[in-house]
Amino acid sequence: MVDRSVPIPRLLERGIVGDYSYLLYEYVEGEWPSRVDQNLAGQMLALTELQRDAAPRADPDWPVKVARMITDGDPSLAIHPERLRNHAQGQAILRTTQAALDTCDPSHLRSKDVVHGDFAPENLLVDDGQISAVIDWEQSRTGDVAFDLAGMIYDIELGSKASPQVLASLYRAINSRVLPDAWRLYTAVYAIRYASWALNTDMESDVLNTVNAVDAARLRFATG
Repeated sequence: MVDRSVPIPRLLERGIVGDYSYLLYEYVEGEWPSRVDQNLAGQMLALTELQRDAAPRADPDWPVKVARMITDGDPSLAIHPERLRNHAQGQAILRTTQAALDTCDPSHLRSKDVVHGDFAPENLLVDDGQISAVIDWEQSRTGDVAFDLAGMIYDIELGSKASPQVLASLYRAINSRVLPDAWRLYTAVYAIRYASWALNTDMESDVLNTVNAVDAARLRFATG
């Protein structure tokens, strides 16, 4: 990704102190953006375009891995479907996600992109209006960059980090880049991911409202 001009801080050192491992990166000027304006939204979309076909080789098992996220979870991505099974709204999310999987053509899922795994404003540094660094690549893998687009949308929606106009432009851009059945699947998987940590906490209501908002927006922009 560095070869594609994605600003990633250099890893300077890794080690273990007591029971904890650590990574030490170079210092980069910039701050976490609390808001996403049209300029930043455009830069984020441009970064995800650079992730397309950036992996050394395709992962033919990516569709299978996505299916396992729904049935078995993926602790490395904090996806724990078992936490939803005894919760009424959690069960509804699981049913919706399974339906999205059942109706998704696996050939519509890309498999040679670099997936960041937690692509969100919180993992960007911005200096003078420009993204100076993309951090936290520990969950990266080969797959479909649309998975990152779903994570980006959820994070922005949950934190109300963008105006309705900016959000609308993001949804329209995604709608032009991702096939509808793939987008439905990835947003549904992210619903499980967010619900995994939010159900039965003080974030439950906010996350469930976000799940509904993303689903409604997906339908609204998919139909024009």
